[in-house]
Amino acid sequence: MLDQTIREQVEIHGHVLLREIELSQVTKVARLFGEITADIRSPDPYRRISPQALDSAKPNTLSSRYGLGTFPFHTDVAHWRAPADFVLLFCDNPGSGNRPTELIDTRPWPITAEFHHALRSDLWKTGYRFPRFCTVGTEVDGVLNWRYDTGCMRPAGRKSSELQTKIDALISSSSPARLSWATNSLLVIDNKRMLHGRGRAAAPDQDRKLIRILVGGIQ
Repeated sequence: MLDQTIREQVEIHGHVLLREIELSQVTKVARLFGEITADIRSPDPYRRISPQALDSAKPNTLSSRYGLGTFPFHTDVAHWRAPADFVLLFCDNPGSGNRPTELIDTRPWPITAEFHHALRSDLWKTGYRFPRFCTVGTEVDGVLNWRYDTGCMRPAGRKSSELQTKIDALISSSSPARLSWATNSLLVIDNKRMLHGRGRAAAPDQDRKLIRILVGGIQ
C-alpha cells in the first residue's frame, strides 16, 4: 500500500491493518505519522508484549489487573502528559487462542454541547509516580482528542464520576471492530480517536507476541 494511502486510511477510519509487512518496514510506516517515542518505563521503542498471568505481570500494567483475560477499551499511555498520537502493533505470532484486537471509533458518538464541555473540563487524576490532573477530551483545531483508561485514570469528583458513567454507557452500546491477527500484519491506530481493547482468547495464548511502537506524545 502506498504511503499516502496508508495515511488516508487512518485519517478516514481511525486505523488501518496492513498484511505481509516485514518488521524492517515498520519504522518507515511509523515515521509516516511522526517521531517514534520510547516509554520511559519500557525504554525499548519496539516493546514486545504477550498475555501475562497476574503473578508475573509488571506492576501498574493492564496485565497486572486483568491477567490473561480481556482488556477494557482504552487509550494507550493515558498517564502521559499528552498520550501518544498513534500506536502501531506488529504481529510476530498471533498465538494459539485466536485472540482479536477490538476497536471503537469515538467519532460517530453523539456528543452534545454539554457532553463536549464536560469531556474538556471535568477533572480526572492520572499517573503513577507523579499523579497529575487531566481531562478526557482536548480540542485541537476543532477536533476532539480522547484520553481514557480507567486502569490509570480515576474521577477527581462527582462530575467526572458522572462523566465516566456516560462514557462507559457509550462503550457498552458500541459495536467494536474485531481484527484477527496473522504473522507479519501491522495495525496502525489513531490513539487520539480510537479506543482499543484486547478480546477474548479461545485457548491459553501466552505464545501471542505483538510488538508495540508509539508515535508522538509527551511523557
